[in-house]
Formats: sequence, structure tokens, C-alpha cells
Amino acid sequence: MPSPTEPQPILYRRSTILFLIFVAAGVFTIPLIWRSPAFGRGEKIFWSVVAAAYTGLAVGLLVVYVIYIFVSLSQLNIAY
Repeated sequence: MPSPTEPQPILYRRSTILFLIFVAAGVFTIPLIWRSPAFGRGEKIFWSVVAAAYTGLAVGLLVVYVIYIFVSLSQLNIAY
């Protein structure tokens, strides 16, 4: 763990981890959250739940979108 005067590695910064949750990696950021000294225990639990829920929502929306595309294509009688 770096000393207070030493800058934190970029992967342990709050802003980097939150960016990764919402833009890039979703649920795969949970190990980073738990290794980061920038978050307290309550924050780690909260952001882990947010990352899991956000990823679940993204996957669910993707499934709905794919089903919508297949239904639309089948109504147009386009073979896929």
C-alpha cells in the first residue's frame, strides 16, 4: 500500500475504477474495487453491487435487443 505522500497506482484510483465499471469492464472490476485502498468497506460492497447490477442490466438489454432483431427479421421473411 502506498504511503499518503506517494501517488496511488492508476488502477487503484477511484475515478479509474468507476470509469471501468460504467464504460469498459462492468463486473470484472469487482476485484479492483476490493484491492483498492481508496474505498472503505461499505463503499466496496455498494460499488460491487452496482457493478453486478449494471452488468446484469446491460446483458439483459442485449438479450432483449437480439430477440427484437430476430423477430423483426422473421416478420420480414428474411432468412438468417
